[in-house]
Amino acid sequence: MKDEVIRVEDLRFSYNEEREILKGINLKIFSGEKIAVLGNNGSGKTTFFMNLNGVYLFDSGRIYLREREIGKKKEDLNYLRKKIGIVFQNPDNQIIGATVFDELSFGLINLGLDKKEVLSRIEEIAEKMDLKKYLDTPSHYLSGGEKKRLCIADIVAMKPDIFIFDEPTAELDQFNIRILEDILDGLKKENKTILLSTHDIDFAFKFADRVVIFSDGNIIGDGTPKEIFSNDELLKKANLKKPIVFEIYEELVRKNIIKPQEILPKDIEELKKLI
Repeated sequence: MKDEVIRVEDLRFSYNEEREILKGINLKIFSGEKIAVLGNNGSGKTTFFMNLNGVYLFDSGRIYLREREIGKKKEDLNYLRKKIGIVFQNPDNQIIGATVFDELSFGLINLGLDKKEVLSRIEEIAEKMDLKKYLDTPSHYLSGGEKKRLCIADIVAMKPDIFIFDEPTAELDQFNIRILEDILDGLKKENKTILLSTHDIDFAFKFADRVVIFSDGNIIGDGTPKEIFSNDELLKKANLKKPIVFEIYEELVRKNIIKPQEILPKDIEELKKLI
């Protein structure tokens, strides 16, 4: 039986009680899932993430974290934020430390960790995220990609149960994307639950074991990558394209060059092995 970690029921949110952004979201998330959340700008993805982490307070509905209902009391929100870490789309909205070291240590100190553990985690994550040479650097001197790496390092070092990445590949070049992929692979091996929004369909296809599609404040699709990307009508409605690898895979199956696979090839190398 799957271990449910988050349950959202009829979640609604509006800005200034005027324009409703989330229009009754229902979603169950299970331990260890890797979920790609897709949809155009303005579809409600980021707003949903902000509600899940307690940055925004929903108008109505319910959020359960491991069967604990999360209300709007301080103790509920502190519990939520400790268990769910979020990497914002815009790094400047997240970074508050004067230097890279200050930024990495801030959240760890707030967790109540002792100095030795704080320094150990900073050293470990700085090595993984190629930030060791920047530890004494003022945060505002970093490039956009370096700031994004720092934000990711921030949350990974805190070791929450659930990770939310809002457009983590934005502003990242191929070098930085490879670092991100290594971090995600490590979190997968630890069986962490991950929600990730992105406009990079190929990245989402490679990463996810489940895809959720938002449109105009509603969820209009929820299924495996094969179920979602085989549904041409759904993709048209959501204005999404098919991943390149999946499109090639479908064509090869149609031409009887390869047989249909239970486990889909996620990248070109895996596809080559089938041919």
